[in-house]
Amino acid sequence: MRVWPSGRAVAFQATHTGSIPVTRSIAILLLALPLAAQNNPHIERAVVYLSEHVAVWPKENGCFSCHNNADGYRALTQAKSQGYQVPEMALRETRAWLANPAQWDQAAKNKMASDLKLARLQFALAGQHTNILREESDSGLWRISTGDLPGSPITWGTPLATALAYQQTKNPRALAYLKSLDPTHTVDLAAQTMILGQPEKLLARQNPDGSWGPRPKSPGEVFDTAIAILALAGKTDLTKAREYLEREQLSTGAWPETTRPSGGTSYAHHISTTAWATLALLRLEALGR
Repeated sequence: MRVWPSGRAVAFQATHTGSIPVTRSIAILLLALPLAAQNNPHIERAVVYLSEHVAVWPKENGCFSCHNNADGYRALTQAKSQGYQVPEMALRETRAWLANPAQWDQAAKNKMASDLKLARLQFALAGQHTNILREESDSGLWRISTGDLPGSPITWGTPLATALAYQQTKNPRALAYLKSLDPTHTVDLAAQTMILGQPEKLLARQNPDGSWGPRPKSPGEVFDTAIAILALAGKTDLTKAREYLEREQLSTGAWPETTRPSGGTSYAHHISTTAWATLALLRLEALGR
């Protein structure tokens, strides 16, 4: 058994590269890599954590997942582009798999059609397949149902899915859709703000501790705060939001999962929440904030 950072135990099979376990191999590589003095230690710790989990998931589960091999991979590749040391063995297998979209449906088999659609969107974003983002949308929209609940780290919802795709496709119908929204949930409002600017409404929902919750005046959640940061970065001072994420980080470099409803237990949400928090801190660092 392995205890993951929320204090819960998760069973993993022993996976080896030669005679050295994969997780130990990654740890050895990370210790051997030089660290840049200016790097944010919170991001460095997250990179160590995600490097292990992105690499280990397909070896120990026989498949590729949206949480590890899309969200986690995106965070690692962004960190690498900003000068963080990411072991090649943490990226190689996922990179090769993302390069072949014909394999993706197998990863999401036995799921509902909406789940398969979201999985293809997540893999397309991670693999930078702009053609898929254009061709498989509903005339620019990515309709992802979350029921009556706010979008979560693994469900997103139509506004966030459409906004993330729009950043690459610039589809005018997607833009018109985002302009038409009157969002209730913070994630949807952040998605709208991400594309349109106009930060006032989202800023008005920020809690005194720097966080955002899923709805106005609700307690802060890591995922909602991360998405708000990504929407507002470069538009306002986000020092308190950054400090909130840094306070919430667990000792192993991960973040506690944001679930809908709040307070649930989910490995998938845990990895995706960690990836989104890492991406938010990376965005602030890139802007010098």
